[in-house]
Amino acid sequence: GERGVGHSKSCEVTDAGEEINEQWQSWSFIIFEYSSFKTFSMKKNILCLLIVVIGFITGCTNSTIDANAVPAAAMQSFNTKYPGATDVKWKTEKKSDKTIYEAAFKFNGTAVEAEFAEDGTFITEED
Repeated sequence: GERGVGHSKSCEVTDAGEEINEQWQSWSFIIFEYSSFKTFSMKKNILCLLIVVIGFITGCTNSTIDANAVPAAAMQSFNTKYPGATDVKWKTEKKSDKTIYEAAFKFNGTAVEAEFAEDGTFITEED
């Protein structure tokens, strides 16, 4: 009788082993699905970020303009703030649906950029 008992025990072990194996396969499938989802989610995030960056770049378009196209108020503010500026080049930029006038020039031997609103308000300066 002992031999039969031993045999049934080995069957139980085998059944348990198969059950563990089946469970592992289902878990590994879930883990694989999760990692695939994570990768897909990351790709989706990168794509969204790329779309936002492209939108921002096209939203901040700027173009070179002739000095006589600069509004009189902006030109007057520029001439008052930077008398004697040389090599002046003007660009326009769209920011929040407003046109900004940017002057790139030399002032006292230093390269400077300054931005003015259409109404002549000084916005910022960079050197």
